[in-house]
Amino acid sequence: MPSIEQIIKSGDGILLNGPLALLDSTKAIELLIYKALLELFDNVDITNGKLSSSPKAEDFLASLDYRIFQAMKKNGYGNAVSDFTGNFYLLTDNLQDLHQKLGNGIIEKKDINALKRIEVQNTVSNLTEKGLYKDVIAPLRKDLYRNIMFGASLQDTENMIKGYILSTEGQDSRLLSYVNQIATDSLHQYDGSVNQMAKDKLGLNAVRYVGSLIEDSRTQCIKWVEKDIILDTELPKEIEFAINKEIYKGKKCSGMIPGTNKDNFCILRGGYRCRHRAIGYRVKKGK
Repeated sequence: MPSIEQIIKSGDGILLNGPLALLDSTKAIELLIYKALLELFDNVDITNGKLSSSPKAEDFLASLDYRIFQAMKKNGYGNAVSDFTGNFYLLTDNLQDLHQKLGNGIIEKKDINALKRIEVQNTVSNLTEKGLYKDVIAPLRKDLYRNIMFGASLQDTENMIKGYILSTEGQDSRLLSYVNQIATDSLHQYDGSVNQMAKDKLGLNAVRYVGSLIEDSRTQCIKWVEKDIILDTELPKEIEFAINKEIYKGKKCSGMIPGTNKDNFCILRGGYRCRHRAIGYRVKKGK
């Protein structure tokens, strides 16, 4: 049987590596999408290297989302998203094993399945048409429209499209950054939600704050990882310490999400895009 620390490490691995295949798939389709968008220049008037509006250009912009989604569909992006959701099932098993190993009790399947179903639905929606349209396609269409209306150069417009769609050695495209953020945050959100539910359902009175520390780890995360176990009676004071940007080991706390409290701490943890875990825990009296 694996130890508690091995189960925690396994869960950390799911959170860290779960998005990688989806990100590889997204990178693989960037060039295909980029080429589809370059067809804009066959549908817009160009004079002395400057763009100008035309009915064909307006039709192209109106079909922008269709063109992007078709390019993604051809390269199997939808299947990659579907495969990614398998990580929620792996994480479910990991969390159930962990809480049993900790002696916290058994998380009811009906409770965890309802939570998983909602999170998977939200994640698929955000990674496909609804989310991509709002955060990638609509802003791109707006910028393209502005460039056409104000006669931007062909080169500037092409560079702008590249920034949205093509990643480079040192810079992720807006598309890849978006997919990475949604995939990573959704797994951590689910992990935190299950741990918060476990605390509430199983009557746990503490959290274990776990995860690796790196050079740019937030000050409060350093403090809490070093502390390891935070009692519920200590949580309000610890959260206030971080929100008030207090100093720990010469560094100021930062990045806490407004509204963080002991009832949602497992979900929000150390702040925006925090990669640590707050695992529900029971400290027995007298310890």
